[in-house]
Amino acid sequence: MKIFVFGLDGLEYDLVEKWDLTCLKQLEYGRTVVPINDKTNHPFSPEVWGTFLLGKHEIVSATGSHHPLSMFLRSLKFLRKHIQLSLGLGRKVLHAMPVKWWGGLEYGIPSSQKTFLDLTKSKAINAPFYGNDCYSFIIMQRFNAGELSLQQTAEAYQKLYMERKNLILREVEKIRDEDVVFAFMHFPDILQHFLFTKPVKIKKHYFDLNNYVRTLKRKIDADVTFLIVSDHGFDLKTGTHSEHGFYSCNKHLDPKPEQITDFFKIIINESNAPNRT
Repeated sequence: MKIFVFGLDGLEYDLVEKWDLTCLKQLEYGRTVVPINDKTNHPFSPEVWGTFLLGKHEIVSATGSHHPLSMFLRSLKFLRKHIQLSLGLGRKVLHAMPVKWWGGLEYGIPSSQKTFLDLTKSKAINAPFYGNDCYSFIIMQRFNAGELSLQQTAEAYQKLYMERKNLILREVEKIRDEDVVFAFMHFPDILQHFLFTKPVKIKKHYFDLNNYVRTLKRKIDADVTFLIVSDHGFDLKTGTHSEHGFYSCNKHLDPKPEQITDFFKIIINESNAPNRT
């Protein structure tokens, strides 16, 4: 393996800095410019991850009243009504249903477009558009259907978080000759949406993520480029996505990335680098 990419949905730069989470910061870290959805005026995760994978901005429609995303957005509308939850999704947008979903390539990235996973010898671990099981949205559907209380939903997400951590550790051990590995978790974002009024719990989650990165890196050779990327951050005061992403790396990157599209070239270049001895 030449480069390991760890996608953390919604990791907030300001919180990593505030709590000095050194494992998340690594040797180099910073904010990145991410696309802002022109309807929500906030980053929209599937759109940003598609941009990250392609190295350019693409918008592809995925509609349907029974589509999983429409059910997800109805759940968010319910949450906003009952616990003052806001995701930067205006009322008009909630009805319009923004386009994008990462349950499969056919919903987000046109087959004519090649991502860095298509162009390299790669492995995707529950990545957006590449075998993501969408369990985080299924939990939201169950909450929306009244099958789970708010507390049960939060507990279900905590359990899913633990399962996600274990999944990645198991899959890392199976890596053989892949040059690029992209592992993804829909955390801390999904918990932040539920727990942003409880900053102590958010802090505990961030510290756990920091410790997890330390554990994960022990399973990966030290000469492998370890890149952490988030699609946006999270403002705990407003309960909305912040309008910047986060990145860190275990080595200095030259040039230093500024846009989320910059990582495409970095990953391709790393995959083409000579094997390290």
